[in-house]
Amino acid sequence: MKNNYFRILLLTGILSLTSTDTFSQVNVIEANSDQISNDTYRIINLPNLGDLTPYVDAMEDANFDSYRFINKRRNLTFDSGVVIELFSINEVKALGISIDETKATSSELPQGYTPPTYKITSDGKIVAVHILNPRKK
Repeated sequence: MKNNYFRILLLTGILSLTSTDTFSQVNVIEANSDQISNDTYRIINLPNLGDLTPYVDAMEDANFDSYRFINKRRNLTFDSGVVIELFSINEVKALGISIDETKATSSELPQGYTPPTYKITSDGKIVAVHILNPRKK
């Protein structure tokens, strides 16, 4: 009995240590932090990416209402590894922020849909880069 208890305790300790290391590699900046002035998204910064100011500035100028889902969040993945998580229409409305819900996207994207990768242009705009798949013969 003591041997099983020790094994369970040891396994729990190992799992908690490895999961802490795994999750500590991702730095999440919450939407209500000082670095982000908009409560409609959050930026997930992966290691070694540096300054997020260009992303914050570009998001202030962008309107992603038509990219939002009604009841779930949507991720925009940039070529640099930055991921911007758009909050759902319902989450934004609950914060008292005016948003045009008629522009919302269906919560289910078409089967086989490949989401674009986004990038920041030299003039600070966000553009979507779509990959076109040639037809197979």
